[in-house]
Amino acid sequence: MTTKKTLFTILLFLFAVTMASGTNSFASDGGIVYIDLERALNESNKGKRAIQELDEESQQISDELQTEEAELLKLRDKIEKNKDIWSKEKSEKSKAEFLTRGKEFQNKVLAAEKDFNKRKQEVEVEIIKELSEIVKDLAKKKGYELVFNNVPGSIIYSAGDRDITEAVIKEYNKRTRAKK
Repeated sequence: MTTKKTLFTILLFLFAVTMASGTNSFASDGGIVYIDLERALNESNKGKRAIQELDEESQQISDELQTEEAELLKLRDKIEKNKDIWSKEKSEKSKAEFLTRGKEFQNKVLAAEKDFNKRKQEVEVEIIKELSEIVKDLAKKKGYELVFNNVPGSIIYSAGDRDITEAVIKEYNKRTRAKK
């Protein structure tokens, strides 16, 4: 029991000496910093281009699906309008066609969403890998011991000089501009 008290006293003393000396062993001269990778992804030039390309791709897919949906709705309206005029056999055949095309459409929508989400994830993973390399380089250069990713709720408080997001974005933009 006394060993624990002695250890605690020594740790408390070292902490007090460190605080009293006024040394800041964090951001500017090494230590613990954080980055908001999501922000870096969204605000970097390459990330903005990727988001724009994905938005355009999503809009194109959406337009194609809306056209197909409109055709299905026309078929449904045609069936409804002509149900009293058509023979029972023609009505049933048209309804079966509508149901088949409806299921195909639902499958197409699900496949398009899956493909799009996979593509989006691949693009994001590629950029985050590149950003991570810059974070590692910056950490080595500046002597940071630990870099956190600031996901919502993970960091409750931090002094402003602990955020390296802007520095990483600038370096990433510089490197990706040089690669063109």
